[in-house]
Amino acid sequence: MRLATISHIAYGVLTAFSEWYLAIIMSLMFILYELDEELHIRDKAYRDILEYMVGLSIGALAKLVLNML
Repeated sequence: MRLATISHIAYGVLTAFSEWYLAIIMSLMFILYELDEELHIRDKAYRDILEYMVGLSIGALAKLVLNML
């Protein structure tokens, strides 16, 4: 697994555990950065955004489970 993949997933998890207003800002920053990268170097931003969304989903599920305990 690439380091970039791990960092995208970790950033998604971190976003899930942030306050709602920070989560919105963090998500927008990440997506805008990836789209800018796609525009300039064509690095398949959809894959990076998918990895972020996987991390966000894992984090949201973990937060939900922790709140139920």
